[in-house]
Amino acid sequence: MQEFLNAFSQLEFDTVKSHVAEYCSSASAKKTLLEIIPFTSHADIQYELDIVSEMKQVIQVEGGIGNQFADDVHLLLHKLGIDGAFLYAHELLHIQSLFKVSREVSSFFTRRNKDYILLSQKCEYLYSDKVLEYN
Repeated sequence: MQEFLNAFSQLEFDTVKSHVAEYCSSASAKKTLLEIIPFTSHADIQYELDIVSEMKQVIQVEGGIGNQFADDVHLLLHKLGIDGAFLYAHELLHIQSLFKVSREVSSFFTRRNKDYILLSQKCEYLYSDKVLEYN
């Protein structure tokens, strides 16, 4: 593993991650990106490449999934765990948008589970609840 770490250092992997992190839409996405450790297993690399290929096909064949953007709600969910804390209406709307995106992405891949097997498997556990979303 040490030889890989030396190679990543020479290839300035941390610099590349820092540049890509500038385009992240949320603090948690940026944190996740900066914590990425490259794969060294051929099987893991191939699996991830297959997922990228499926997503590329979704974009080319389907035109993408649509405008699927949801705000980062980590801090709002953390706030809910504090006794006596509450959320304002505009904060609840951020959580509602996450439910909507989750439902739409899940529905998209459920309908196309034979075409995009790996992405469908990744989306199996996305939570959606129409009653909660609309109320």
